[in-house]
Amino acid sequence: MGASAALSGLLAAAIPAAFSAGWEGSPGMLQLAGFLVAGVSIWLIAAGENAEAKPADRSTFWLAVIGGVGFGIYFTALKVAAAKTGLVWPLATCRMGSISVCSLMLVGMSLRGKKVWGRRR
Repeated sequence: MGASAALSGLLAAAIPAAFSAGWEGSPGMLQLAGFLVAGVSIWLIAAGENAEAKPADRSTFWLAVIGGVGFGIYFTALKVAAAKTGLVWPLATCRMGSISVCSLMLVGMSLRGKKVWGRRR
């Protein structure tokens, strides 16, 4: 996967954990040790040796940072919204929004003549 996947995964996990520590209070030593083990595990799995991997450039690094921060904020927003309204409506709203955006992108790509589903006949 490469270092960019590891960075994105670490940020996606660290941002909600940091928010939760500020929102609900500091975690205990056992939880902190668990965070450390989980972070190291994510890094070791995602950034393992890969003979076919190309070295990451600067744009890949920033895309990984943006993706990790985006997922971290998304997970945090779901937690806050679920605490206020219950879990069903925030998840349903997110799903409806993602389906709408993906459908619009699919229609837009189809109208521009790009290949969307495999080969054209």
